Amino acid sequence: MSIKTAMRLIVVDFDETITKKDTLSQLASLAYRQKPQFPVKFRHYQDVYYKHYSNYVAGHEYLGGKQCPSLKDLFSQELLYQQGMYPVEMSSIDEIVSTGLFKGLESRNLDSLKIPIREGFSLFANECYRQSIPIYVLSITWSARFVKSVLLNNGVAPNATVVISNELEFSEDGTTCTGGFQVGNVRTGYDKLQRLTEILAKNPSLPSLYIGDSRTDLLASLKCDARVFMEKDNNSLLESLSKSTSLEIEPLSDKLQKNENIIYTAKDFVKLNHLLFSGGSDG
Repeated sequence: MSIKTAMRLIVVDFDETITKKDTLSQLASLAYRQKPQFPVKFRHYQDVYYKHYSNYVAGHEYLGGKQCPSLKDLFSQELLYQQGMYPVEMSSIDEIVSTGLFKGLESRNLDSLKIPIREGFSLFANECYRQSIPIYVLSITWSARFVKSVLLNNGVAPNATVVISNELEFSEDGTTCTGGFQVGNVRTGYDKLQRLTEILAKNPSLPSLYIGDSRTDLLASLKCDARVFMEKDNNSLLESLSKSTSLEIEPLSDKLQKNENIIYTAKDFVKLNHLLFSGGSDG
């Protein structure tokens, strides 16, 4: 393949962007396999999260109907929303730590799961690596080691990506989890924006592409030159954005333009491979 894209920096989400489905329950399943008698079910942590989430979103309705006539308005309102999401995200994390879900988990088990990913990503990542296009995997999931193992198990070259995420805390010898998390959080869309800002500052002259799927990706995607959101069965976010903001939602076809007013959509990475490395046009 020969490079033909202006996009020289890629930032991509993990859950439901690279992977076909959310992987948090599968990551948690590792703890339950090792501790089958653990008394707290995963549903409990989900309920804790959704209770806090429901209370929070009740006062933030603009994506459900209120108008944001400009991207500046959208960015400002989403910034406030994501800054306030931290206690929501930490509600279930704190519960996981206090109940000891991951305590005693053998760290090697993080490398054991076979997780299906979207078609074309391995080829996409490896071709970017071959052509020295940096790819940052920016994720709010619980373990960067888990992310790296999923990529490796799906044929992504070991050094093709830089993973920026959270991590479980391990014992001094690295063999077991203590039940806690390491210092350094990527929990919200605001945290993603901060990490993206750091990435862009290190690569100030490189045109950037953000690939995501959810509201947690929105802020960061708006800071990049172009953005692609992966299609899902029910993507209420894109429906709300098309109705209440000036953003245009367009299926990725034969072009990928640097345009702050467009969110492209794709079902996988096959079309991106074609546009960035084989044919089509960008600008």
